[in-house]
Amino acid sequence: MKFGWFPKKHNYRTSTIRIEPLPDFQDSVSVVRKSGYLHDGWFCTPIQAEHKNSEEPCPPVPIPWFSLPLTHLIEPQSGTASPELIKFLITVFGWSQGLQLHPDGWGHLSRVAIEPGKLTDFIIFEKDVPRMLDLAEEFWHRHQANGVADGMFGAIHWFLFSQSYYQYFERFMMQYIALDTIYWIQESISGIRAGTHAKRVEVLANSLNVPLPSWGNVDSTGKSDISRLRNDLFHEAKFGGAPIGFALPSMKGNILLQLKAFNCRLLAAILGATGNYSRSSSQTRAIHRLSIDYECIN
Repeated sequence: MKFGWFPKKHNYRTSTIRIEPLPDFQDSVSVVRKSGYLHDGWFCTPIQAEHKNSEEPCPPVPIPWFSLPLTHLIEPQSGTASPELIKFLITVFGWSQGLQLHPDGWGHLSRVAIEPGKLTDFIIFEKDVPRMLDLAEEFWHRHQANGVADGMFGAIHWFLFSQSYYQYFERFMMQYIALDTIYWIQESISGIRAGTHAKRVEVLANSLNVPLPSWGNVDSTGKSDISRLRNDLFHEAKFGGAPIGFALPSMKGNILLQLKAFNCRLLAAILGATGNYSRSSSQTRAIHRLSIDYECIN
């Protein structure tokens, strides 16, 4: 199966699958690099003029769907593999590179990160990529029958795709949806029970050995900073204490970046990529190495 857009001309092999650049890799990279849609590590949504049967001027508008050139091929070393598994591996591979990668035939609805590491706060060493792919495949086979693997695909997809939104409150909302999905996954795997939204962050942190961020602490009222922010947004159309668009949260630090970093550590831990990264604080702006020092059996 072909996929892209990934700018590294690298080959990766595990005992079951291989990833390699396509023959026209360099042309596919050059097309994007030379386009006029690049800004700060993103390929921005192309624009085009609408065609109407009238004399009225038609200003350029963003197109609703587009795709980037394909750059790589992923396929089994021998035999066959289900298309669903291959698409899952493409998604996890993209996450490990800090990008959202799509198989042939899929497209994008908004801007796309093209700079590796743009969507995560870690880097992965080349020698660790095959192990990450192995963990992803093991997870799929272990949880495909009960639907948890599909849920994991959705969680990673939303974690990555949500960052294509422009507005702060939009990205927060989508990252919180990713957090909810992650909670459902871990609840299905381990049987954890939080009871309330406010306790989900704490329960996930304890269950997966990920440091609890300060905004996840539940106070005497049974609420946390993030649950208050979530409840106001979801139920009252308020964000930061005011109607959406009129204020930002007054919490210490950037809650959006920290929620994204927390989600990313949870995803690593559930996939089995436990190590110094998954056990590091999500309340810093540091870039970490995605180390895999032991396997977590889910």
